Amino acid sequence: MEKNGIYALALGGIAVVIAIIALVMALGASGDDADGNALARIGGIAESVAGQNAEIQTLEAQIGSLQAELEAASTAASDEVAALQAAIEGIGEGADEPAHDYSADIQVLEADITALNEAIADNTESIDAIPDAMGAITTGLIARHLDEHVSLETAIQDAFDEHGVSHDALETAIEEAIIELMADADKDEQIVKLQERIDWLQQAYSPASTQAYVEEAIRYYAKNGQQNTIDYYNSTDSVDEDLYLFILDSDYRVIVHPTVPGNIGEDIRGELGTDITGKNFGAEFVGVNENGKWIDYVYLNPANDFRYERKHTWAVRHDHLIFASGWYERGVSLKDSPAAYTRAFVQQAIARYESEGREATLAYYQDPVSVDGQWYIFIVEDGINIGSATRPDLIGTSTKERKDITGKPYGLEIAEATEEGRWVDYVFLNPQTGEQQQKHSWAQLHDGLVFGSGWYESVEALKTDNPEAFTLAYVARALRYYDENGLDATIEYYNSSESVDEQWYIFVADASDFALVHPITPAIIGTDIKDIVASNGYELGKEIAKATEEGHWVEYPWPNPATDMEEPKRSWVIRHDGLIFGSGYYGE
Repeated sequence: MEKNGIYALALGGIAVVIAIIALVMALGASGDDADGNALARIGGIAESVAGQNAEIQTLEAQIGSLQAELEAASTAASDEVAALQAAIEGIGEGADEPAHDYSADIQVLEADITALNEAIADNTESIDAIPDAMGAITTGLIARHLDEHVSLETAIQDAFDEHGVSHDALETAIEEAIIELMADADKDEQIVKLQERIDWLQQAYSPASTQAYVEEAIRYYAKNGQQNTIDYYNSTDSVDEDLYLFILDSDYRVIVHPTVPGNIGEDIRGELGTDITGKNFGAEFVGVNENGKWIDYVYLNPANDFRYERKHTWAVRHDHLIFASGWYERGVSLKDSPAAYTRAFVQQAIARYESEGREATLAYYQDPVSVDGQWYIFIVEDGINIGSATRPDLIGTSTKERKDITGKPYGLEIAEATEEGRWVDYVFLNPQTGEQQQKHSWAQLHDGLVFGSGWYESVEALKTDNPEAFTLAYVARALRYYDENGLDATIEYYNSSESVDEQWYIFVADASDFALVHPITPAIIGTDIKDIVASNGYELGKEIAKATEEGHWVEYPWPNPATDMEEPKRSWVIRHDGLIFGSGYYGE
């Protein structure tokens, strides 16, 4: 559970306690005998929650103290590093004729300092890296140059002296900082344990708070009537952190839902009552009676950025209605089922749209903060992309005209999604990996907008499922390698066996059509590819030499290195920066 979430929940618990105490006092003042059972029940809840909340406050105080100690230690270590950086920057300053150019040495030392800085910034996660970084600073550089350039050590010490920093004192200070940071790791462990205790307490009093919230709603109904209850609990004024009320009528249709008003009118036994894991929790409401019943399922939490979490709902039948509210259990992960998580991610976006409106939703999903690993939301209106955090260059462009690298018109399928939603499979660039991968997107129409998101299969999956797409992706990777590393590095790498991936390998020709790369048949290198003729007489080399920047496919018989037999081969060739790049796969 995130720390902010812990504090928010704890404060919410305090508010619930106050509300419960006020309710108990009001009941006591009324002297209504008919409310005796409710008074005793709620009074017990108040006593339990108050004790648990007091412990939470004590634990939070301990966490605050430990975090303050951690911050102080980190600041001290950062100050020591800053002093060292200042000393290094002063090396060589003031010397009329330096005996030796130590610029390269200083760069190495500065890199070591940067590593130490990063280690300190990472703190507990990189504790092991801190001694390594410090060792490189205090011993590594001098050891490398002590025999050859003894004056370097003197120059460094002079710089330390000039800036009022003692080399030995600094080394001791850094060692002490490391020891302190090692001790801070124990403090972090203490914090984790305290947070776990708070989590436990939250789960201990959250059920009681939820039951009290529902009891309060039933009493509100008895006092103010059905319409006033509907009006009040459909307003955000009734929402208390995680807690909000929903009410079902005698036909199990939602008549109150303040956080997702789009649910109003829906039958809980239908699609609304089936969660993203496939559980039909809605049917369980049929068995709810006046004694109440707990119903568990996965649902989005409006109070926690509309994330899907495990929800524990307390439902009570009263009069002809069902009153219900629930508390959320943090830390539920659905990413082990990418298809379910993708649909949940889209539903989350639709819920945000219903709650916050069009402009706020578009602004959020155009911000990188909305991206969750490989998942991000794209929004389409009338066939035009109006929202995408990872590809802002696509905003304002037509989705209907989009095709993947195999030519599939996937954009049209997305633009034509209905309110029932649909899966669209295509090959697309994964912004996390920079690779073209098989993507499975769920697209759903809502209020005139198509909301979509998808998950990626690994590039390896394309080898068997879509070898054409894998070939295109393999060549695209080679083009990117060339752009980033240059021609010489490209020739060296793609002529090596390391670059070969099962039946796939890259061949390259220069602007004059002379082969530069062929890791399987190196005898071809240096020859004019236009002279290459297949065993059936097909002048495949001349066809490859026709390659343009748009690229094209060439089909011919060729030896398969995996089987040592000649088989039909289909190769993609494309001209890039004057060069020809190509690769292919075997089979019909």
